[in-house]
Amino acid sequence: MTTPDQQELIAATWQQVCFHLDGLAIGTSVETLNDLGGFSQLAGANHPVAVSDMSDALGVQPGYLNLVFRLLELQGYAARTGDVAGGNALVTMTSAGHEWLTHIDVYSGFRDRVVAAKALMSGQDANLSEVAAGLPDRIRCHLEGPVAAVTLTALSRSELFVDAAETVDRNTLPHPRMAEILVGLGWAGLQGGGVELTDAGRFALSFAAQYYYPVSYLPTLAAVPAMLKGMETALVDREEDGREGHVDRELDIAFSGIVFARTCRDPLFDLVLPLFDDVALDDQPRAIVDCGGGDGTLLCELYQAVVARTSRGAVLDAHPLTMIGVEYNPVAERTLRARMEALDVPGLVFAGDVGDPAAITGRLAAEGFVRDDVLHVSKSVFHNRTYADTPAGMAGASLGAFSAPGGGLLTAGEIEADLEALFGLWRAEMGRHGMVVIEAHIIEAALATERLGRNVMTSLEASHGYSHQYLIEIDAHRGASRRAGLKVIGSHDFGAPFLGAPIMSIDHYAV
Repeated sequence: MTTPDQQELIAATWQQVCFHLDGLAIGTSVETLNDLGGFSQLAGANHPVAVSDMSDALGVQPGYLNLVFRLLELQGYAARTGDVAGGNALVTMTSAGHEWLTHIDVYSGFRDRVVAAKALMSGQDANLSEVAAGLPDRIRCHLEGPVAAVTLTALSRSELFVDAAETVDRNTLPHPRMAEILVGLGWAGLQGGGVELTDAGRFALSFAAQYYYPVSYLPTLAAVPAMLKGMETALVDREEDGREGHVDRELDIAFSGIVFARTCRDPLFDLVLPLFDDVALDDQPRAIVDCGGGDGTLLCELYQAVVARTSRGAVLDAHPLTMIGVEYNPVAERTLRARMEALDVPGLVFAGDVGDPAAITGRLAAEGFVRDDVLHVSKSVFHNRTYADTPAGMAGASLGAFSAPGGGLLTAGEIEADLEALFGLWRAEMGRHGMVVIEAHIIEAALATERLGRNVMTSLEASHGYSHQYLIEIDAHRGASRRAGLKVIGSHDFGAPFLGAPIMSIDHYAV
């Protein structure tokens, strides 16, 4: 049981982590907009400024600029009014934003901080810039964000501090500069040639997985200045081995597996395991198909749960269950296949796209599975679809910020119509067992600003927004599924007690 002093230190360390992630999320955007004179324009305005007008005046891409102001809105520095969902937002700086602007020049060189962090992560020489003394704690944490994030990510994945109380030889750290970084953050002390975590450092290490996702998108965040100016999108080209330029996919899918194991596993089991226990054997699924299988955590743990916790598990010789992973990304496909083989999970893996469910059905048929044989599952895939340029049939409700590759602005109506259309395609391919969808969501900006230093929503939206992934609020998400003709036969929500609204959902859909 933690003492009050420990609880206070845990809260202070979590705030430090959250502010690091906030800085990583906004830093290159702020630097670019400041260099272009955008903040000078806003500081001198006596009325709200249309984002579209500022986009034209500064020569920046309107979708990305709208995203910048959404991120600053989440930070409490800006307010968007007007027809936000319709893509006609007006922006003003808040009183907190005007105070923040007095320090705006310290964000100059933020891209260099991100580039240095990338070098640190890969073990290369890193030109690390000092953070000026005397800054407000929140802004100081912003500037520390890139280096702190990669340091904790590398340490966590190295598993050097398995026993968090141990002293580790500084020469064994992933990068020789990491010892001084940890000391500067207040997270370690030096004992001769060793590094020993402080209490705050031990707590920070326990939070380290929160850094994984934004660190995986460091290439995209470094590209933001060029993206805003229309000079490149998000380094989307792949290498011959499937590696992508805009994201470290291995780290991305590792984070997704951690989120599933920590947050989604038991609620998913609650919805799925009864299908293998409370139903006649001949009426149970013959296969579970995970579209966007990632690192295989979901498929493998679900199979193991069926084996250990359901009556089906005792008769798998006579009634086998095939676990099928579908992956769009070659790196994830290889990782998924390797994990299933290592854990002796029976099944197969093949390439497929959430945006083309008919092709997945066709491949399943070739493997001997018809629609009624299959339970579909997925995690965080529907928001990562390729936008299909679906005409908006109605006004949207989401207050997020959305852009097409290249930075063109997309409205909430277009995004929600696109999701509805995709749900409609999946409805046509679903059999009697339906589809279980795990999804992440955004929340109202005011809920995030009320909890500054206690949430990572700004980081979440920056990584998704600049990589053209389309997170929307839970009600907008479910509205799109209803309009597509899907009905929910079981669901769970997460996050409302901490953030005022759910940030993740699990829905079992049926036709």
